[in-house]
Amino acid sequence: FHSDVCNEDRRMYVYTPAEYEQNPGKRYPVLYLQHGGGEDETGWIYQGHADVILDNLIAAGKAEPMIVVMPYGNVFGSTPSPTTLAAAKMYQKFEQELTECVMPFVEKNFRTKNNRESRAIGGFSRGGGQSLFTVYSNFDKFSWLASYSAYLTPEVMDIYFPDLQNDIKSLDLMWFGVGTSDFLYQNVLDHQAYFDQKGISYEKMFTEGGHTWMNARTYLAETLQKFFKQHIIRS
Repeated sequence: FHSDVCNEDRRMYVYTPAEYEQNPGKRYPVLYLQHGGGEDETGWIYQGHADVILDNLIAAGKAEPMIVVMPYGNVFGSTPSPTTLAAAKMYQKFEQELTECVMPFVEKNFRTKNNRESRAIGGFSRGGGQSLFTVYSNFDKFSWLASYSAYLTPEVMDIYFPDLQNDIKSLDLMWFGVGTSDFLYQNVLDHQAYFDQKGISYEKMFTEGGHTWMNARTYLAETLQKFFKQHIIRS
């Protein structure tokens, strides 16, 4: 697809459920799934095995049939440290490309449900930070959010999202997963504490292990069973 934001042609993978071709009149909810730094649009296929995980969950009746969009997430030419404000500039450019270029392309070319209740976003590592920033900037477009081993700093939260408290309660799901040996473990806890202080509820999952695809796959499998279902308890 062509990205006006990055001024170049870029790539994405799009997963469709097994039933997609047999139901030409049916529209589907969409998960936008982001890879981490140092990866590309193939990450969630070849290392994350997202297609296999979702095929099996749908076949078992544990996940809703959905479309999954996996775009190339490097929009900045580099990956600034997530502790810096430069990272927020990168997240902002990603959010712009996703909403202005990726989503219109997907919604034109695939049978998607185009309302906030039918859109989810999740990501691992840098992709998780991009997902957090995107949803916090677009509560009118997304209702489901999952962050796998990722966070935003309190400084970024205060500068970019000073009025977050009321809007965030419109989400059907805000979910954090991290390994207790992950080098970002404490940062993720600090991000959760930001919401604890404001009385905002969320779901969380702690696992053993570090910043690995094994954990990312575990978190994906867990949240795929939650997206687009109506059992979430809001604060």
